[in-house]
Order: sequence, then C-alpha cells, then structure tokens
Amino acid sequence: MKTTAVGTKYGILVKFNPNKSTVSISSVVIDNNSNTSLFGRIIDADLIDVAEWDENIDIVVNDEGLLVEGNLVYDIKTPNGNIQLAGDLLFLKKEFQEDGIKLVGMDSGEALKMLIDLQGAIRVIGVTRGF
Repeated sequence: MKTTAVGTKYGILVKFNPNKSTVSISSVVIDNNSNTSLFGRIIDADLIDVAEWDENIDIVVNDEGLLVEGNLVYDIKTPNGNIQLAGDLLFLKKEFQEDGIKLVGMDSGEALKMLIDLQGAIRVIGVTRGF
C-alpha cells in the first residue's frame, strides 16, 4: 500500500494514454516549491498556458497542444462556462500572494472535491492533426 506524508499537496492530472486509448483522471503529488518547468514536465509540454476553472483553481495546459498530432481536444464545463483545451491537463490551486498568483497543490480534501467536480465535466470532442 502506498502512503503519503501528512500535509502532502496534490494536483489533478487529466492524461491521455495512446497505447490504451484511455483518458485517466488521477492525483499527482505537487511540491509547493514547484515551478512552471515541473508543471510542463508533468503534462509533457515545453511551453505552458493557464486557463481558469474557477476563482480558486487553474488548469495548466500545453501552450502548443493544438499543434501536436494526436492530442485529445476536450470540452470542459467549468463553473464559469465551457472552454476547449487540447493535450494533458493539470488542475492546481491558486495561492494569492503580494506579488501575484502562485499555482500550488491542493490538500487531500480539496483534491477529492476536484475529482468529484470533474465527473461528467470533461468530454472528448476531437483529436489534433498537428502541423
């Protein structure tokens, strides 16, 4: 059985597995000292962009997701309306600081709520052809 330390923070990862043709939604451990390069590695992106889920959660996405052949395109029903994004997605909590907003992991209760909120909120609408 896998155990995690008290105070562990999580992100929610939506990932396409092309070998199995499945989409998984799972938690990943996030070190709150993480930076955008780690987020890019998690979603396999050289450049990232951020979209808003709601006032407390953002979605990290591959900025070049539409240009990569074989990425799934999702229609995501957020609390503020629908958005379309391509590629793997990482949901993180916003931490408001004096010098701006930092993306950090969620505690286990917040991550569980996010997993529940995502049920039925994401649907595949296409696949990218690349350029």
